[in-house]
Amino acid sequence: MKILITYATAGVGHKKAAMAITKSFYGRYKNINTQTIDVLDYTNPFFKRTYCTTYLFLINKAVFLWGFFYYFLNLKVAHALFAPLRKGLHVLNGTRFINFLLKEKPEVVISTHFFTADICEYVKRKYGVSMRVMNVITDYQAHSFWISECVDTYVVGHERVKAELVTKWGVSEGKVEVFGIPVEEKFSKKHDVVFLRRKLGIDQDSFTVLLLSGGYGVGPFVRILRALNKAGFPLTAIAVCGHNKKLCERVANFKKCAAIKIINLGYVDNIDELMAVSSVCIGKAGGISTTEAIVQGVPFIFIRPIPGQERANADLFVKTGAALELRKISHILKTVESLKFLGERVKALLENIERAKKPNAAGDIATFAAEEFTKNTDGKQ
Repeated sequence: MKILITYATAGVGHKKAAMAITKSFYGRYKNINTQTIDVLDYTNPFFKRTYCTTYLFLINKAVFLWGFFYYFLNLKVAHALFAPLRKGLHVLNGTRFINFLLKEKPEVVISTHFFTADICEYVKRKYGVSMRVMNVITDYQAHSFWISECVDTYVVGHERVKAELVTKWGVSEGKVEVFGIPVEEKFSKKHDVVFLRRKLGIDQDSFTVLLLSGGYGVGPFVRILRALNKAGFPLTAIAVCGHNKKLCERVANFKKCAAIKIINLGYVDNIDELMAVSSVCIGKAGGISTTEAIVQGVPFIFIRPIPGQERANADLFVKTGAALELRKISHILKTVESLKFLGERVKALLENIERAKKPNAAGDIATFAAEEFTKNTDGKQ
C-alpha cells in the first residue's frame, strides 16, 4: 500500500508543502507506506540544474519576460498549442522517474508541482498503470500548467481557484477540493512569545518586522531596512536571506551602522517561531510563505509582487482585507507606523486573516488521500 508524495525544487515552497503532507501521515495509517521524493532527482543532470536556475534568472533579471510567459501560456489557445510540447519535454527528460513509477507502482501520487502530473499522464496512457493522482496547487491561481487529464483530484487554497478550474478549464466540480495550501502543523500552534523573544534577543516592547525573501533570497532587503531605520520607536528587523549569501553579506554590512536592531539570518527552519515574535511580515507573495503567515495569524505586507503567481496571491489577500500591498518602498515606514499605532487597522486585518486561514490543509489532504486509497483497495487499510 504505497502513497508517493512528490515535489520539485523550483523554489522551496513546493518542498515545504510536500513535507507538510508527509508529516500528516506519520503514525496515522499503519498499513500505508509513504515515500517523498524530489522529481528533479529523477531527471537528467542538465535538466535538473537549469530548471531552477532559469526560473531564478527570470524573476531576478527578466521579471517582465517571466510575466509575459506566465500570462501568455495561461491563455486557453496557448495551452492547446504548447502544453503538448511542455509535456513532451518533461517525458523526454523524466525517463528515470518513469522507470521509478513503473517499478514502485504507487496506488496514489500526491504532487505539489505540475511536473509529476505530466509524467503520470504519460505512464497511465502508455503503460496502463492504475494510480490515483492528486495535484496540490501551491498558489492562489489555477495556471494551465497544473491541468492534466490524469489528475483525479485537485486540491486548492481558495474557492476562487476552484471556480477558475471549473469555469475556465472545464474541470468537474467533484474533482476539486478546497482544503487550503498545506503548511506544517507548527504554524497553527500556540507559541510562548515571551520565551522566544528572550531566546532571540528581542526586547519585549520592540515592534518586530520579519523580512522574508523566499528560499533563494529574492527582494530589496537593504532598501527596506534603510526605510525602517528611520523609525522613531523601538524596532527590530529580522532579515531571513535564505540561501542568498550575497544578500546576507549586504544586510550584515548595513547592520554595522543601523540605528534599529537587526537580526541577520540565512536559511532557517524555525519560521514559525520568527513569525510568532513578529508584529508584521514583509516580503514576497509566495503561496507557501503567505499561507504560513495567514495560518500563524500575522499581518503581511507585500512589496511589489512579481507578475504571475505572486500577483495572483497578493490580489486575493489584499482584496479580502487579510494583507496589505505597497508599490513603493518609501511608504513602508508609514505603513508600519500605522500598524503600531492604529489598533483598529490591526484588528480589522486580524479578523480577516482569521476568516481566511485553513490551518488543517495538510491533515485534510492526508485523510482524503487515505480514504481514496481505501476505496481502491477494497476497504483494506
